[in-house]
Amino acid sequence: MLVLTADEIGREIECLYENVSSFKTDPDVAFNYAHAKKLMTWGFMENCSSCMMRGKVHLIVQTISVYKSKKGAASAYSANVKYLTKNDYGKTMGSNGIGEDSILIKKVVDENSRTYNLIFLKNNVLVGLSLNSKSDSISESLLIEMAGKIEQKIQ
Repeated sequence: MLVLTADEIGREIECLYENVSSFKTDPDVAFNYAHAKKLMTWGFMENCSSCMMRGKVHLIVQTISVYKSKKGAASAYSANVKYLTKNDYGKTMGSNGIGEDSILIKKVVDENSRTYNLIFLKNNVLVGLSLNSKSDSISESLLIEMAGKIEQKIQ
């Protein structure tokens, strides 16, 4: 499983929780875009998620999911993007050059809150990050910085 060190994520970032799941640990593992049976057909192997905080900024690594093949990961990526765009997660801001395919979505919740979702695909790994913040400049740069660090770890 892919792991970032404290130095890589930044010493000022506090990790609030971490979770690792697979069909061995959770036979009913599911995501908002796919249930266990669909994940099995795509070759899902394992998932890692965590929640971190820097100041009042919540950065959630929603998924780092490993699949048996690139084709399975690409199917999961497509399903995740489709789910987010159809369920009012915000306005698509395009690709940001991370991974082989990526999408950045921004939603202005109210004048004091923004939510970003960044999904990317690299090899047989699907990564989904989410960030909630009050500042646009901090949000987007922190999210892209963390995605870049994760991408570098994927072989």
